[in-house]
Amino acid sequence: MRSDRRAISPVIATIIIVAVAIVMSIAVAYWMMGLATTFTRYEKLEYTAAYAVSGGGGWNITIIVKNTGSAVATISNFFFNGIPFEEIS
Repeated sequence: MRSDRRAISPVIATIIIVAVAIVMSIAVAYWMMGLATTFTRYEKLEYTAAYAVSGGGGWNITIIVKNTGSAVATISNFFFNGIPFEEIS
């Protein structure tokens, strides 16, 4: 039983292996850059303005906050002199 088929040459095999290695290294590099941007995101809140206006038997306090970081910031609580906002009436 004799086959007339030939194997690929060593040069072609080397070119294919190098091409696969390059493609895989590019894929890993893109994956690592994605991980790096995920882990280097940060929140940075800046108070751009704050003022209080007397009116209606109390004070209206306005505080303007700007997030200049790269991640979404959530303000979950606000304290005045160590007292949570919900407890001030």
